[in-house]
Amino acid sequence: MTAVSAGEAATTPAPSRSALRPLLRFVRTADLSVRLSLGWMTICLSVVALGGILSPYDPNAIDLLARLQPPAFLTGDTAHILGTDDLGRDILSRLLHAMRVSLLVVVIGMPIGATVGAIVGFLAAYFRGFVDELISMLIDAQAALPYMIVALSVIAFLGSNTVLLMIVIGSYGWERYARLSRSLCLSLLERGYVVAAQTYGVSGFTLYRRHLLPNAMGVLLVNMTMTFAEIMLLESSLSFLGLGFQPPVASLGNMIGLGREYILTAWWVAVIPGLAICLTALSASFIGDELRDRFHSKVGAGPS
Repeated sequence: MTAVSAGEAATTPAPSRSALRPLLRFVRTADLSVRLSLGWMTICLSVVALGGILSPYDPNAIDLLARLQPPAFLTGDTAHILGTDDLGRDILSRLLHAMRVSLLVVVIGMPIGATVGAIVGFLAAYFRGFVDELISMLIDAQAALPYMIVALSVIAFLGSNTVLLMIVIGSYGWERYARLSRSLCLSLLERGYVVAAQTYGVSGFTLYRRHLLPNAMGVLLVNMTMTFAEIMLLESSLSFLGLGFQPPVASLGNMIGLGREYILTAWWVAVIPGLAICLTALSASFIGDELRDRFHSKVGAGPS
């Protein structure tokens, strides 16, 4: 094995530091709302990673003697900072668990629709003709149907389970990614570097993998950030209607659904998880808007 010289080691950039520079530059030049949103999303990611450690109680532990206790910032006990629900379960513990469940579903399910849509859009741009027309018809048909009705119909007929719920939520918005990737590919195919690659006999698969996909990836990732809030609201809506995660599993949607009966007497049972949904959705929207503005001028600028 050849030893690395001191000069080579000195000129080799630190990968961790260079990887953090774009993120630090993004945070430094962002608006206050975006910085606050990034802070909240960092807290959410910490909950996903450390939810079980941060939880002060078992989220399903029932204590009927402590039912419907108000939060500590009202007249409640500091033993339950955010109060308890109708079964005496600690709301803070259930909230941490619910955010972990809901965010994991969104983070795992979101790439499904993005991947399917991108592949469909690339196929439409590659084959053109009849294939393009057929895919465009499917995209228009999906866009004409409210996805909530489609999701309710699928779950009502096939039953509610975690795998099906993940597929239904992950399939949300695939037509947007398909339309976006198709239009991006048709635009990039007119660029000089793509025409030059085709002239030199680069195969279609290599052309899409090495030239088109890397230059479309930034816009697709921004679109994923923009749809994060919509997917989270979809999961919360399904759980609220009783078609998502079933008790005793806690999700933000079924916490609101169980607390709606006490909205006048114990409003914190439903309002606190509702605020968590609002903050997370708004944060994702602010970050997505900022990323969209920054990437807008770079679309189709050339090879990355």
